[in-house]
Amino acid sequence: MWANINPPGALNRPHLHPNSHFSGVYYIKAPKNSGQIVFNEPRSGAHMVMPSRKEGQPPSHLWREVRVDPLEGRIVMFPSWLWHCVEPNESNDIRISVSFNFIQKGFNV
Repeated sequence: MWANINPPGALNRPHLHPNSHFSGVYYIKAPKNSGQIVFNEPRSGAHMVMPSRKEGQPPSHLWREVRVDPLEGRIVMFPSWLWHCVEPNESNDIRISVSFNFIQKGFNV
C-alpha cells in the first residue's frame, strides 16, 4: 500500500496494477471537487463503434466509464486489470488517499 497526497491540480494518468489480483483506494481526506476516480470499459472493441445516443443518461449496461466521487471514509475496490485514472483536483485543498494491491493466498500471478 502507499499514500497519495494530491494537491490542487494533481491527477493520475490512466493505469492498471500489474502483478495483483485486486486493488483499491481508501479516501482519508477528500474535499468536494478533488477529482473522481474513473474506470474505463476494458473491451477495446467496445470503443470502435459507438451507437447513436438519445439525450439523457444512458442505462448502466451502456456505460463506457464509471465515475466515483472520492468521499472521506469510502473504500473502492476493483480488479487490478481494470484501467482507471483520477481526474484533476479542482478544489483548493489536498486530497489524501491510501491505495493498495493484493494477491489472494494460494494464487500466483
